[in-house]
Amino acid sequence: HSFPTRRSSDLGLVEVSDELSAGLALTRHGAASADAANARARKQAALAGWILALSRSHTLAFMVDDLHELDEESQALLLTLTRGEAGHRICIVAAMCSNESSATTPDETSHALRALRASAKREQLAALSPDEVHELLRSLFGDVQYLGRLSVRFHKLTRGNPEHCLLVARQLMDSGAAQYDAGSWILPQELPESDLSTSLHKGLLISLDRLPPASRAFARC
Repeated sequence: HSFPTRRSSDLGLVEVSDELSAGLALTRHGAASADAANARARKQAALAGWILALSRSHTLAFMVDDLHELDEESQALLLTLTRGEAGHRICIVAAMCSNESSATTPDETSHALRALRASAKREQLAALSPDEVHELLRSLFGDVQYLGRLSVRFHKLTRGNPEHCLLVARQLMDSGAAQYDAGSWILPQELPESDLSTSLHKGLLISLDRLPPASRAFARC
């Protein structure tokens, strides 16, 4: 990809990353500031300015999952991008769990996150319909026997939550109830309910317990 050029003396962009510096053919002039706060502010302003300049000639889309999990600097950068002048072609799509957005108090969130939530157009994601659950499972297992019957049970068990659907599908594979043989999946006639999570929270805990000890310890950090 070709990048819009900036001044080679733009120390802020040089400090963002080696990859960006190489792409822009930037060189460092002078020593970096020892003041960490000033260095961060300079990098933030330089990166935002470069992205906004790029957006005048290119349409940019940023897809952000778990917006509340981002560090404050990244949240602040996104907020700066939303306040660009007319002519900047930038689309930002961010996702937050509804329980996170409702449970978090103002004292527990950054100013940038509160501002982003206040200015964003919000869309509540609806649960999958029975037909959509069927299509989701078909994309995983193909058009195989018992798919229709299991998709009905999946929808009843998960209430159309796509993450829960994928979690239950993974549990079917891990338990051997769904098996891959000779190029296609073989599904059970019925869901082995005793081995499956009846809630997303329980399913996540089951998945966590199945991790190797080292991975489980890391995930709990």
